[in-house]
Amino acid sequence: MAGNTDRILKMAEERQTANIELERLDRQTRSEADLAAVRGLVWNHRQAMLLFVGLALVIVIAGTRIIELGHGAEGFAMIAGTACGVIVAYIKSYSSGGRYDTRFSEDE
Repeated sequence: MAGNTDRILKMAEERQTANIELERLDRQTRSEADLAAVRGLVWNHRQAMLLFVGLALVIVIAGTRIIELGHGAEGFAMIAGTACGVIVAYIKSYSSGGRYDTRFSEDE
């Protein structure tokens, strides 16, 4: 009987060790997935910012060329509109306080 008890205890200890290892791997996998998702979100925001800055630059250059061609009011309207858009985007990005995605909370 004593041999059976030792064997059962050994099996239970091995099972507990295996469960602990599986939980550790699961936490690590979830952390890696969350990190990859956050990196993807950061990349998307950077890409959108670069596209926005590029578009604004093109519009300002086009507005400058239109002014040079003698259409001052239209060119100025393009440049002023672009400046207003950049200012609104800047204010909106900082007033949100970084609340872009709430899926990644500490509660999970």
